[in-house]
Amino acid sequence: AQVDSIKEKMVTMIQEETKRFQSDLDDDNRSFAEIMQSQGDFWEKNEPKINALLKEELTDEQFAKYERNELVEKTEGIQRRANWELERMDSLDLSEEQEDQIFGILVQKSSQFDEAMEIEGISAELPEAARSDDVSKEDAIRSILNPDQLEKYNERIEKGGFGRGRGRGPWGRG
Repeated sequence: AQVDSIKEKMVTMIQEETKRFQSDLDDDNRSFAEIMQSQGDFWEKNEPKINALLKEELTDEQFAKYERNELVEKTEGIQRRANWELERMDSLDLSEEQEDQIFGILVQKSSQFDEAMEIEGISAELPEAARSDDVSKEDAIRSILNPDQLEKYNERIEKGGFGRGRGRGPWGRG
């Protein structure tokens, strides 16, 4: 009965989202990228609703286990993404200390980062310029690079970034 109740509520939520998505598709003023972005935002925007639904339906013990599993999943995803981005910066010839600092920046500047996450390798001391919440990920990284690295980094950012195909985000191949 518990599983059926959760499924029923999730189906209703997804059906409502599907109507919104169809409306987006029918809107000639929306670009494909905007439509896909709105779909990508669905889970993030609805996470509080999903959590509330599960908290209502699950026992306290089940919900605590769910929250732990979610935190582990998000932690692993952030670590994979940070490692992936760091690997794309190998042309900067970073020192081990800089790699540790950049890894910490990539993790802590992630929109999914949570202080409760246990992530190995983010204990590196960051310069003051990289610690502020007001500083972008790129500016935080710039704050730890030497002048030669900074020049290479800025050139790559201007050309589309590090790693991916051209035109596909800030880390596209240039």
